[in-house]
Amino acid sequence: MYIKTRRKLGASLWNFDKEKAVEVVLYIFNSLYDKNKGSDMSYIRILKLIYLADKTHLEDYGRTISADSYLALDNGMVPEKIFFMLKSPEQNSDFGIVYSNIIALRPANTNHLSESDINVLKRTIALYESLPNWHLYQLSRDGVWSKTIADNTDTADMVDLIDEVDIPEGYLMEYLLDNTHPVSTDGNIIKDDLNVNKNNSSSELPPEDNLY
Repeated sequence: MYIKTRRKLGASLWNFDKEKAVEVVLYIFNSLYDKNKGSDMSYIRILKLIYLADKTHLEDYGRTISADSYLALDNGMVPEKIFFMLKSPEQNSDFGIVYSNIIALRPANTNHLSESDINVLKRTIALYESLPNWHLYQLSRDGVWSKTIADNTDTADMVDLIDEVDIPEGYLMEYLLDNTHPVSTDGNIIKDDLNVNKNNSSSELPPEDNLY
């Protein structure tokens, strides 16, 4: 039986791509706006949806969408670098913030997103789009948030995010801990994502190059 490790992995395992992060924000905004025409478009709502999508993508494909680290706020976890990016919209010409609401200035360029990125973003939006913000706050005050607060730190360790998702027998955890150079999202558009087989906990670990 796999015993969860408390060895620390650090705040991020993948290379953060700001250009891709912008497209993720624009994709979620435009998807919500097209359906709801002017409903709540607060940047904190976008952040919560990214966090929830990242958890799902990690569970299903072995990596997150945003490749971000995660910050523990009073209202739950948010992707850290995207949070500060949205807090300083004057540094970005693709969107603006008005009274905490995000305004997208163009459609998303989905060429920066993989097929699995788009699939999980669509599923996440469909699942959570009707929930009020307070409910999203509750969902993001999860085990990762509790452990980060208990560790008296602002940024989550990736070991806690991996512990949180449903990957059998430490499949992903053991792979990451056994590799000196963790997998990167470089080139994730041209290579398939790993689809973790939850029904076969004895599956052989894949080579790093397939974890995209």
